[in-house]
Amino acid sequence: MRNDPLIIGIANDHAGIEFKHKIKQQLLDIKLKDDNDISIVDFGGDDFGKKYNYSEKAHELCASMETKKINLGILICGTGIGMCMAANRHTNIRAALCHTPYTAMMARKHNDANVLCLGARVLGEYQISGILETFLFMPFDGGRHKERVKSIEIL
Repeated sequence: MRNDPLIIGIANDHAGIEFKHKIKQQLLDIKLKDDNDISIVDFGGDDFGKKYNYSEKAHELCASMETKKINLGILICGTGIGMCMAANRHTNIRAALCHTPYTAMMARKHNDANVLCLGARVLGEYQISGILETFLFMPFDGGRHKERVKSIEIL
């Protein structure tokens, strides 16, 4: 359970439409399970007949993070790779492509990741819950990792 309010932004391209709705349901289940203070801001991408540019959706979500309108982000495309690459172009965004609860744990503990990238075409529905719960609730270890994370921003 988290004590602080969590405002999660979620965005997808055309490959991630169905997956996003499954994730939103999982987030609702997590919110209700332990009475977590979770809000979801959906950045769209819901028209099945339309193609969405993954980079535009990633930039939109990350801009909202930069202005502190959301705390964490979730980006979904076919593989998660394009969204991750686009998101990491932003200052103070540490997007991580996660395929398992373990990769989500390490992204949070050692890298202080604040955007979770997921591949709708490479993950199964059954994997969502463990990845989401780990990413949302795993704290950053700090310590020796703090300097390493700080060095990411150095060009």
